[in-house]
Amino acid sequence: MYYFASVTFSLSLVANVLNVLKLPSQWSFWAIYNLAQLGKAITLKNWANVAKYVYYIINSVVAGISWLSQKHLQSSVNEKSKLAN
Repeated sequence: MYYFASVTFSLSLVANVLNVLKLPSQWSFWAIYNLAQLGKAITLKNWANVAKYVYYIINSVVAGISWLSQKHLQSSVNEKSKLAN
């Protein structure tokens, strides 16, 4: 359990740093972190946390898709404005 906790803590630190930098890759780290926490919750038979981390996994996947589509949309708008000028 010590190693499990150490790995999940490290993943959360990386995801938080990526969040500060506003990089879309943070969402993949959050998904991995949440999967690890889900495994830990299942191992400990903490069913409330199992439900919570299933929700968090869904949230991180949807947010990642949203950020990527928003970034693609923004780059498309920027390119069109460059062409108009």
